[in-house]
Amino acid sequence: LFVNFLLSTSLTAQKQIYYGSAIRVKSLHTQFYLHSTINAVSASREQSVSFISKEIDPFNVWVVKSGDLTRPKTILDPVTCGDVVMLETTTVKKYMQSLDIKTFMNDFKEVSAGDNPTDHSKWLLECPNGKVGD
Repeated sequence: LFVNFLLSTSLTAQKQIYYGSAIRVKSLHTQFYLHSTINAVSASREQSVSFISKEIDPFNVWVVKSGDLTRPKTILDPVTCGDVVMLETTTVKKYMQSLDIKTFMNDFKEVSAGDNPTDHSKWLLECPNGKVGD
């Protein structure tokens, strides 16, 4: 997996991401950053995860961890398309998770930050124009 899919760097940058890397996740559509808000509580009563326009913020930094606990990864292993990963906040050590709970504002499902990694913390990396292993 290359930087131009996850990080807020130039789209021409082609740097490899490794497990244990600290990253910022930026939406290519809105140009906002994935943000873990320490004081906001979500519908699930867990820490809120949202997007923010401010690039430099300690709550925008996430550590990439392996979501496959049967095959632990090290800092020597590159993250590739098709990998299952978990994202942990660097500030309060919580894991981004998807929940089957409606948000307060609409029928969308909630994303929050929880204390312990669970199956809800696992994310499949799908890379636009990429194939598994890229």
